[in-house]
Amino acid sequence: VEQQVKKSLIDEKIQLQAAKLQKVFVAEADILEALKNIAKDNKMTLAQMETMFKEKGINVNTLKDRIRAQIAWARTIREAFGALVQVSEVE
Repeated sequence: VEQQVKKSLIDEKIQLQAAKLQKVFVAEADILEALKNIAKDNKMTLAQMETMFKEKGINVNTLKDRIRAQIAWARTIREAFGALVQVSEVE
């Protein structure tokens, strides 16, 4: 498990570095919206989800950092390859 966690953290750092090179910006509002969606998907409010994390000893900033990396990476890939890949409704 330790190796998987390390790999995941390394991947996130690389994704954020690539996004920074492409000048991809992730606003705090984007992260907040993603957090709200995660809470909603789990039938909770954002406050309830944050409380649950605190009770379990999990730092919410860890989740925020992961979300930031995911959004940044998705935007980086979309900007780099979006024009090259066309996906139809059937696909």
